[in-house]
Formats: sequence, structure tokens, C-alpha cells
Amino acid sequence: MISLSPSLVYYYYFYSEDQENILAFIKGLKESYDLKNQKKVFAELKDYSGFRLIASAGKENIILNTLILKDITLLELIVSLPEKEWGEFIKNHIRIKEPLQDQLKNSQGEGILLVTSPGGEIPKKVVERFDIITEYIITELEVGRLYLLKSWGKEYNIYGFTPERDYEEFIFGALPYINLYVHFLETKVDFYIQKGKYMKEKRHEINIKVGEILGRTITLFKDPKKRQMTLEKEIDELSNVYSSLALNVSYLKSSLASMDTDIRKLESKIESLLSPGGKNGLNSELKRYKDIRAMLKEEEEFSLLTLEEVKEAIDVVRTRVELLNSKEALEIQKQGFNLQVSAGVIEVIIVYYYTLNIWRILSPGKVFQNIPYYYRFYLVLLFSLFVFTFTHYSVHAMAEKKLYNKGMIVSVIAGLLVISTIYLITFAH
Repeated sequence: MISLSPSLVYYYYFYSEDQENILAFIKGLKESYDLKNQKKVFAELKDYSGFRLIASAGKENIILNTLILKDITLLELIVSLPEKEWGEFIKNHIRIKEPLQDQLKNSQGEGILLVTSPGGEIPKKVVERFDIITEYIITELEVGRLYLLKSWGKEYNIYGFTPERDYEEFIFGALPYINLYVHFLETKVDFYIQKGKYMKEKRHEINIKVGEILGRTITLFKDPKKRQMTLEKEIDELSNVYSSLALNVSYLKSSLASMDTDIRKLESKIESLLSPGGKNGLNSELKRYKDIRAMLKEEEEFSLLTLEEVKEAIDVVRTRVELLNSKEALEIQKQGFNLQVSAGVIEVIIVYYYTLNIWRILSPGKVFQNIPYYYRFYLVLLFSLFVFTFTHYSVHAMAEKKLYNKGMIVSVIAGLLVISTIYLITFAH
């Protein structure tokens, strides 16, 4: 067993099905460093942090381990070397990797760990060779102190480690596990951000389209020749919009579930390694993923609301088609009084829909969602009925050549009371 402190450790991740590139990369490293297969792998390294050691090759100060975790193959190159010799080895390793770039293109990420002597420091001359952050991010673990020398990214991550005790498991298993889930998140984070932006744009387009369709259905009601055929066409168009949005919401839910799993596993592993009351500098890196996750969750909630609104719009148009297809409705439409009733129902539905939508848009944060649905339903319904009543009495006032009448006044007062109630519930909720 070689000394792990001080040492350099390189981690390379591949999907296990990519055997051709894995074997070619292993062969290249073994030939370059003159490593010989070991007939017996170290018993204490058989299994750790979920990784299973399946093969090992090495010589006096270098080990190349092959490990498997589910569908991931991890190659660990551990070099026992004094800190003063790190710079030359790193330079030489970069040269050795050059002919192996074709294999590395298919890797799932890399990691570099600089392990100092107990109580030692990360050599500045060594880290200057890398594109690192100005201030190290420090995390205090039970087994030592971990330094993040480069912000988490897609290609490779660089860590420093000052060991204290029982750190073999950390080097061989725990840190590779953490770094693996960082790569999982980093490879998908751009997709998550783009997905959130796409859903926001899609919702905006759908809201405009629904408004246009409902606007057209109001005009169509005055044109008895084409209204039924066109209303049915509008239902088809709204149904397509609904299906498209529902599919995208499903994809969004799937993305959230995947991200939740990766963040949970990453955070849980880090927390299990922390020293009691120790500083967790990696929280600053985790926050970026959590912020993206919160953005996706908010977009999911808004998309579900839009989905409900589209469904309500379909119900509105379908109600009109049912009224038009009904023989009783057609007969009633021939009668003046019942025609007013049908028009009134439609007016109430339209006012209800737009009032509910305006209330939702003007409500701050998630207040609208927190208001019980029955409050929303009855308040908006009452307001819609008062608007209908105002319209009804204003027609009578015009027929009587009056500026207003008692019914109009009562309707306006009642409507203002409802609006005041809505305002109080929304901003005092």
C-alpha cells in the first residue's frame, strides 16, 4: 500500500458501456507509467461509498484503480509524491494525456486532488498551473480539511486536502462520489436553465393565444352562419395548446425530480463527512444548484396555473358550442327574454374568466395560490353577476332615456364592495 500523504490523485469518470475508450485509456496510462497488473487488490478497498474496486495496477509509488458504481466506471490514478515534485509530475502528466484526448472526449468528467502532508499547505507554485479561484473554499471534515481550488464546473474540478486521520476512505470513495454528482448536475444545469426560460416564453405565448381565441368567440357570437363551425375549430386549437403545455409540464416535472435526486445525494454525502460544528464552504456551491431548482419549481407552479386557465377556456368555448347545438337553446334564442339569459350566462363566464386572471396577475408572490379556492370562486362569481346586473339595468336606462337608474347604482355599489373585499383578502393575506 503506497503512502497517500502527500500525493496527487486524478479521477476519470466514464459510462461503463464505453469499454473501448476505458480500456484504451487504461492501456495508455499503464504503458506511460510502466504499471503492472496486481493479482490481488487491497482487501480494505474492496467497497467504499458505493464504489467497488474491480482491478488495480501499479508500481512502488503509483496505483491505477478501476472501480464501478452502477453504470459509472471510475479510474483513479494515485501518485505518492513529495509536494516539491508535484509541479514536474503535473507537467509530465499533461504531456502523457495528449495522445489520449480522443478517449477523454467521451469521459463524464475529471477531478484532481492534491493531498498534502498532515498539517501541510497547498503549494502556491503548483496551484498557479491551474485556473483556480482567488480564495480557496474551505470545508472542515472529520478526516481533515478540504479545499475547493476551482469552482465546480463541467470539465474538471480541483481540490486540495490536508489529512488528519482515517482519510483513505475519503480519498478513494467519498470525494469521487461527491465529484461524480457535481458532474451530473453540471452537465445538465444549462439544460435546466434553458428549460425554465422556454416554459416562461411558452406560457406568455399561450396566454396571448387564449385571449385572442376568447376574443374571437365573442365576435363570432354575432355571426350565426359561421359560429358553430369556427367555435369547434377553436376548441381543437385550445386542446392542442393544452396537450403541448401538459407535455412540457411533464418534462419539467421529470427534470425537477432528477435535479432533486442529484442535489439530495450530493448534499447528504457532504453533510455525512462534516466535523461537528465545522465550516461547510461547499454550501456556496450547492446554493447555485438550489437556486436553479427553485426557479424550475416556480415555473412549474405557474405552468400548472396556466394549464388550468387553458382548461377553463376550453370549457367556456365548449359551453357555447353546447348552447348552440341544443335545440332548446336554438328555440330559446328566438325568444327575446331567453336570448338575454343565454347572453348573460356567457357574459358572466367571460367576466369571471378575465377577472380571475387579472386577480392572479396582480397578486404579489404566491398569495393568489394561498387564497382558498372557494373564496376566489364566490367573490369572482359575485362580481361577474353584479357586472351582468349593471349591464341589464343600463339597457333599461337607455331605453327610458335616463342617465342612470336605481339598479345601476346598487350594482356599482355592490361591485365596489366585492372589489374591496378582494383587495383586503389579497394584500392582507
